[in-house]
Amino acid sequence: MTKARFVSVGCAPSSGSTLLSNLLDSLPFAVCGPEIDLWVPRDYFTGFARIKSRSFYTSRTPSPYQKRQKFKLKRLAPYGMDQHIVRTMVNESSNFEEFSARFFDHFSRYRDKDCLLYVDKSPNNIHSAQDFLDAFQDSFFIYLVRNPLYSLKSMIRRGIPPYLAISTWLVVEATFTMIKDHERVFAVKYETLVKEPFATVADLFGKLGIDYDATRIAADFKENEYTSRSKETVSTWEFRSSDPVADGNRKKITDEDLRVLRALFNARVAQAYAKRYQLPEISFEETIHGPGYREQCAHYLKDQHQPVDPQSYFNRKSLRHVVSKFSQDLSHGDCSPFDFKTYLYPVMGC
Repeated sequence: MTKARFVSVGCAPSSGSTLLSNLLDSLPFAVCGPEIDLWVPRDYFTGFARIKSRSFYTSRTPSPYQKRQKFKLKRLAPYGMDQHIVRTMVNESSNFEEFSARFFDHFSRYRDKDCLLYVDKSPNNIHSAQDFLDAFQDSFFIYLVRNPLYSLKSMIRRGIPPYLAISTWLVVEATFTMIKDHERVFAVKYETLVKEPFATVADLFGKLGIDYDATRIAADFKENEYTSRSKETVSTWEFRSSDPVADGNRKKITDEDLRVLRALFNARVAQAYAKRYQLPEISFEETIHGPGYREQCAHYLKDQHQPVDPQSYFNRKSLRHVVSKFSQDLSHGDCSPFDFKTYLYPVMGC
């Protein structure tokens, strides 16, 4: 089976994972296709027998904004596959790790690459990161982090209700605190990536034991046509194929942006939600020290003295989303009617 090493990329939404995946896919020894959520559902790592007997099924997720998670079988075309090919791979595999190897071996042949790295990118990979690291002993997990002011602003521009954007950012960061000291986990700052994309990737490769300089990465990136043909973009993103490394942190900051940030500044993961998803009951201030954004956030908020309760942003759109998420989990037997209040309030004010 494959000699390539698996790499999973995850983060909070709107943190630069598509840019990083495009850079990685440009290299002659790596492949990274569009988001298919192969490694997102935690149950897949231990429930392969159910996949073999039936099919890929939906799984619950700690993400407040996301609902059920599932391998996206309708997005196989850019991987040179269809559902029949994938089913054959499942039947020929004895476990999920073997299936993953077969899947990426096929993808690398389709791309005519002799790969050292098989990369799967989805922001939601963060929620299965520990399972991934345990399953693939020679793997790496790459986590992207971005200034929360701009990450929240971008999520809200994409239509995510402010309360769910706040909750999602904090739950993701709480999840990362549990793996941040793992020897095979590497964090990349969005701000560094957009400022020096090729040098950042070269430095990352150095940590992975691969010597490949920034000049060659830049040349490979310029010549890669696969990403422009096959990868989706969001209408609110700042970059396109003609300007792939534009800095999304140059947007104008409004008073409402600062008010949302103040609400995040005053938030912590709710006790019941933390218990349900085995997360640390952690506050924003406790998560922000590592990435080094605390001083920046404090500077933004120097004139914002009035505390903002994150639950003040809970509105009808948030409620409809939560009800839908809860109902789907309930119908699959992943929660009880008594868990509804837990779903309502992933985060609380400090």
